[in-house]
Amino acid sequence: MAGATRIIGIVPRVKATADRESRPTTLAVYDCGESVFRPKLEVPDEQSELDFVLGCMPVKWRKVTEGEDLKGFKEHHIIMKKDPEDNKKFVADKVPAAYEGLKKGDVIVMSLGGSGDNFAFALSRQADEIGALVLRCPPFQLKEARLELVKTDPKNETLDDSFVLVQMVKAGPDKFYPVFVRERKLTRMRGCYQRRIDVMKARIACEQRLRQRFIGEIFCSAEGKYPEGALEKEFNAIAANDAVLGALITEEHSADLALNKACMELPVFTEVFKQVSGIGPAIASRLISAIQDIRRFETKWKLRKFCGVHCMNDGHFPRRRKGETSNWNPDCRQALFLLGDQFNRQVKKGTFWGNKLLTNKKYYRDKYPVPVEVVNSKGKKIKNYTDGHIQKRALWKTLGEFVEWLFGEWWRLEKAHSANIPFVVTGPTDPVENPGDGPTDDATATDESGGNTTDESSEEKAA
Repeated sequence: MAGATRIIGIVPRVKATADRESRPTTLAVYDCGESVFRPKLEVPDEQSELDFVLGCMPVKWRKVTEGEDLKGFKEHHIIMKKDPEDNKKFVADKVPAAYEGLKKGDVIVMSLGGSGDNFAFALSRQADEIGALVLRCPPFQLKEARLELVKTDPKNETLDDSFVLVQMVKAGPDKFYPVFVRERKLTRMRGCYQRRIDVMKARIACEQRLRQRFIGEIFCSAEGKYPEGALEKEFNAIAANDAVLGALITEEHSADLALNKACMELPVFTEVFKQVSGIGPAIASRLISAIQDIRRFETKWKLRKFCGVHCMNDGHFPRRRKGETSNWNPDCRQALFLLGDQFNRQVKKGTFWGNKLLTNKKYYRDKYPVPVEVVNSKGKKIKNYTDGHIQKRALWKTLGEFVEWLFGEWWRLEKAHSANIPFVVTGPTDPVENPGDGPTDDATATDESGGNTTDESSEEKAA
């Protein structure tokens, strides 16, 4: 790339598996001036990742000389050892002899999604200050490039993806997207969403512990004197005065405000999600956090499969079955379940998606006017196409159509942003017939989706 001094391919990984196998982040450094790859670098932990961002990650070490002043070294860079004269004390043994890190003129290339979002955020922020650039590509593009390299040379089968990323950007940056403030806002929103979910779980767990302790004290009272009022009233009085629960409620409120503010800074929320009646920050943040970046998905069918609103090869709607892999994203599926409840509430309000749900219910009822008795996989006779079954099928069919619409609108938003042109949403009052505005549409659709769903009926149960 013109003007680049180095191209650095990065593959962030979990630093250790469940079996404690080391899986460090790997970096492939290509020197543009000399047109050679430098030795591959490994980043063992998050502290080292942060050091790389700041340009001070140690890559070589030397022994400390006697009487050397160590004030110029960061404390965590000094390797200590036990004092040979006193085993209870530690003395400096080694200090960095060479550093590596982000520099002016560097081009960082990474894949979209995965565990590298925080690393990409920090790299992008620092790159803006020093004059570097961070680029990311969709995972399917990386997969295709890897397969092409293996075809040309089978030895490339063991090639690390960090090298593949460098080869991709050397061939042309058209498959990569720059990471700027807009992309960093999305990463920040995902952090706010996770904080909200964590504190909500903590608040629910605290309430449950408090309730169980309260019930135990009432039933196991030595005096045997039970409260005259209802248990729920007594519990509410105790919960209102509990310091821990009160602090968690306050923190949850703060997390809600932070999430709402972060969502309002995202064009995909203000320009797309906010236009749909029934979607607020709580549901939208679940979907956005799980999808992360629509550019990760090549077709609308792949997004439907990711969200769990597709049909299996045997025509069944995907759900958890014994012996089968549940390969959809649970956060997406749960967000859609909550959204379906909103669509169902809007049937009488005449909203677009409420009317769409009614249309789909009529479609299924016309197709199956009476319940049908069938034998399930366990040999038990059951009835399909009852009122409840029709409701579920119509609901998930509507949600599948919503995911297709979302795919098209989100992709159009990204293209409008890239071309620096105004974006106007085409729905939900007037959705496009074929919202496949992504790179390609290489699959065939199914006109049905139905079956059983989860029994969660609130966002707190979803958490």
